[in-house]
Amino acid sequence: MMTDIRLTLWQLDAHLPLAPFARVGGSLLLMAGLPGAGKSSVVQALQRLLPCVVISTDWVRRQLFLEPTYGEEEIRAVYEMCYKLIRTRLAQGQRVIFDASNHRSERRDEVIAVGRGVGAPVTLCYIAAEDKVVRQRLHHRHHGGRRRGDLSDANWDVYELMKQAYEPIMQPHIELDSSYDRPATLAGRLERYWLANEDRSIYDVTYEFDIQSLSGTSDEGGDDGGDSGGVGEVGLGGDSRGHATGRACD
Repeated sequence: MMTDIRLTLWQLDAHLPLAPFARVGGSLLLMAGLPGAGKSSVVQALQRLLPCVVISTDWVRRQLFLEPTYGEEEIRAVYEMCYKLIRTRLAQGQRVIFDASNHRSERRDEVIAVGRGVGAPVTLCYIAAEDKVVRQRLHHRHHGGRRRGDLSDANWDVYELMKQAYEPIMQPHIELDSSYDRPATLAGRLERYWLANEDRSIYDVTYEFDIQSLSGTSDEGGDDGGDSGGVGEVGLGGDSRGHATGRACD
């Protein structure tokens, strides 16, 4: 049975740092990848390059529940709170990164719908790493080597279960392999892709939204989460096209 939620939306939002105004409707970067793939490390490096606010399921879970059980009801409550926080910050015109495994297509579609509901371009990034590298990272995490800010409880057993349940991303997105490249290197590629996607959305995408959705008062907003408005192979630069650590996928 799920325990009572500790904090409200407004209390959680007050704990998040402010990000500068970027554009009307904001801009959303949806991260996806299995535990230990390196998502959060790349996100931290990206924050140093581009002002944005990060909303992660691990952080929200720790704020809502003293002793998380990871039951279905609790997971749904965590994601619903994340959606509300994302919508709130996008409505203020900020760049938002949603840091979560997002291994199910249904979850990704829900996030895309949140972004579209306020007129935000949505960029998708999938981060992976070789199994042997992930296993080493997870072992290090649970044996005294936890990185500062790492709130995940996932271990190798969880990784294997989620790998079997993972549903591939069908929308345009960028894939990064963090097995051997430094997070800062991958963050640079992701920054270029994200900004190129924002630029293209001005010309290629017509968003339908109203003043109520921009104020952050709408209940759900958006459509059914189809095409994310990604840029395919635009904006990567250099030799990243087809490169194992940074390729765009249509």
